Amino acid sequence: MVFGGTSRSQATADRLGCKIISNFDGCFKHHCREGRKIYIILDACHIIKLARNALADIGIIKDLNNGTVKWDFIVKLHQIQAKDILHLGNKLKQHHIKWQNHKMKVKIAAQTLSTSVAAAINLLP
Repeated sequence: MVFGGTSRSQATADRLGCKIISNFDGCFKHHCREGRKIYIILDACHIIKLARNALADIGIIKDLNNGTVKWDFIVKLHQIQAKDILHLGNKLKQHHIKWQNHKMKVKIAAQTLSTSVAAAINLLP
């Protein structure tokens, strides 16, 4: 089974006896075939889009080390690069910031949350 990581997917997995959030156990027993298991695979593409959407909508997310991830960092990086002041080797463009018209495109979400964007943000004052 492929799950997208939404709250509904999490609730379904939980009802089936599978934990996908805490103490990950990616399988549950088949209800008809004794000894058989059904494995859950998280849909990475869907999760990347969910992460981008959440960051853009909420504006700020705390990481596991209590660090801050802000959508505004990405917007400011784009603004600097759009003014031709500096370009730091990433593919960040206007459609990454105005993602709502491209919300189904995994490529746009992945480029927005890429290591090249993160590295560029780290170089900015």
